[in-house]
Amino acid sequence: MKSVRYVLVGLLLFNLSSCDPILDCIVNAHPELEERALAIGSLGLRYREEIFAEVRNDPQDDQYVYYFNYNLNDLPRGLDIIEYDRSVVIIGVPEERGTFDFQLGVVVDYIESGFHDEQEGPFYDEDFLCDTDDFRSYELIIR
Repeated sequence: MKSVRYVLVGLLLFNLSSCDPILDCIVNAHPELEERALAIGSLGLRYREEIFAEVRNDPQDDQYVYYFNYNLNDLPRGLDIIEYDRSVVIIGVPEERGTFDFQLGVVVDYIESGFHDEQEGPFYDEDFLCDTDDFRSYELIIR
């Protein structure tokens, strides 16, 4: 009888500690970068291409801060990246031809009342996300 109580208490604690992630993944809210081909650029001509991010399955996706990860060395000389709230813009005048594989990542953090979340105990999960990041590979062609 005692062992049954321990098992029940253990299952209850496990269920409470895993409740939010399980519910989060049922809704499947997660950050996502656009999946598409980038425009082909021309050597010596102005280039501008914008890539958007969003939190899928969350109508309040403006309540997140979007952090982008990239390596400028993956781009041709002459191009730079400008970050906006939910997008990055590849902009500039390319100085070299070729095909460039460009990796872009996004990590999101939920904002509550204008302040970033802070961990507030083992059961705290304010953002309702199944995952907090997304990474994509893009191919940039300059002719």
